[in-house]
Amino acid sequence: FGHDTTTDEVLEGIDLSATPALVTGGSGGLGAETARALAAKGARVVVTARDMAKGESVVAGIRKSTGNDAEDATCGVRSYALDADAAKRLWKVSEEMLGEQFPL
Repeated sequence: FGHDTTTDEVLEGIDLSATPALVTGGSGGLGAETARALAAKGARVVVTARDMAKGESVVAGIRKSTGNDAEDATCGVRSYALDADAAKRLWKVSEEMLGEQFPL
């Protein structure tokens, strides 16, 4: 791999069906691209972002572009608001995910 290698090239030939993936900082840039690439390979992707509106927008785009939009525990892409410094919020996100049967 080189400096111009894409996420799709890195994941070429890898099947991530039903593999859980947590992407922090997923509302833009590298986080959003990483989430998109993982979802394109069938992973169950959780995108966390400080700005929930941006996170949801990214997730909507990922669902549309990859077709990874199932609402079950085997695949799909979801977003959660998360401030990395807020331990209480981390527990809340964990409880939300478990309550929706979308474990990591």
